Amino acid sequence: MQLEEMAIPVTEVIVKTNTIQDHPVNKLLLVSSRNFTVEETQRYAGSRGDVARMASNFAGVLGDDDFRNDIIIRGNSPVGFNSFKIGAEGPISRSNGSSFLINYRYSTLGLFEKLGMNFGTIGIPYYQDLSFKLNFPKTRVGNISVFGLSGISDIQLWDSKRDTIKDNIDFYGGEGFDLTNGSDLGVVGFNHFYIINPSTYTRLTLSYHAHRYESILDSLSKDLASKYPFYRNDFIDNALFTSLYVNHRFNSKSTLRIGAIVRRMGYNFADSVYKVLDDRFFVIRNDKGNTWLYQPYANWQIKPTNNLSLNV
Repeated sequence: MQLEEMAIPVTEVIVKTNTIQDHPVNKLLLVSSRNFTVEETQRYAGSRGDVARMASNFAGVLGDDDFRNDIIIRGNSPVGFNSFKIGAEGPISRSNGSSFLINYRYSTLGLFEKLGMNFGTIGIPYYQDLSFKLNFPKTRVGNISVFGLSGISDIQLWDSKRDTIKDNIDFYGGEGFDLTNGSDLGVVGFNHFYIINPSTYTRLTLSYHAHRYESILDSLSKDLASKYPFYRNDFIDNALFTSLYVNHRFNSKSTLRIGAIVRRMGYNFADSVYKVLDDRFFVIRNDKGNTWLYQPYANWQIKPTNNLSLNV
C-alpha cells in the first residue's frame, strides 16, 4: 500500500487499505500498465497458479502453447516461467539494513528426464541460471544495490535419437537432421538512489549484458547411422546500459523528471554452411560492430485536481 499526496491540501487524512489494481506503482505511467499480486494467480480461470497464464488474460498480452510457456507483451521479448527454483534471502548487517537475495533455477523437464520420465519427444530443454541482489540502503552516498544474472541452456533436437522401432510421433524433432541449440547469458548491474533534499532525488542505473547463441546442424543418412556437417553459427550480442534521472517536486500539483538513457549495443555474428563438393565450410557472414543510442527526456506531471493528471 502507498500513500499518494493530494493535489489540494485538506485538514484531514483518511488511510484506507483499498488497492486499485489498475494503477501501477510508477505514478508517471498513465496508460498500458497494471500491477498484480501473487494471489491473483489463483483467481483467474485457467491460470493454475502460473503468473504467465494469469497475465495472458490482460489486454495486449499474447500467450503461446504449453510447450513454450511464455508470454509476449505488446510485441516485446517473451517472458517465460518453467523451472525448479531454490532461493535464499536474509540480512548482511542488521545495523545498516543491508541484505542479500539469491535464486537458482533448473529446468523441470530436464530434471524429470534424468529421473527416467518419457515425454514422448527428443527435444528436452536443459537450462539453469543463478541470480542475486545485494542491497545497501543506508550508506553515506545513498541507497546502493548490486544485481546479477548468469544462465546457460541447450536443447538437442536430434533425429538420430528417434525411436525407429516404435511408431511414435515426435512433435519437435527435425526429420533427417540433428540440431543443437545453445545459449549463454550474463548480466551485472548497479543501482544508486540518492535523496538530495525532501523535494529532489536522483536515480542511477548501470548495467552490462552479454548473450551468446550457438547452433550446430548436421544432416543424417537414411539409416540415421552417419552424420554430416551442414550448418554452424556463433552469434554474440552485448549491451552497456546507463539510465540517470533527477526527480523534483515543486509542490503537490507539479512534479518534474529530467533524465537520459544511453545504450551501447555491440554484436559479433558468424555463421557458415558446409559444401560437400568442396569438402569445407563456406562463410555466410562474419561481421562485428557496435552503435550508440542516446535518449534524453523530460516529463512534467501536473495535477490540477485530485482526479485529473496531465503529462507533458
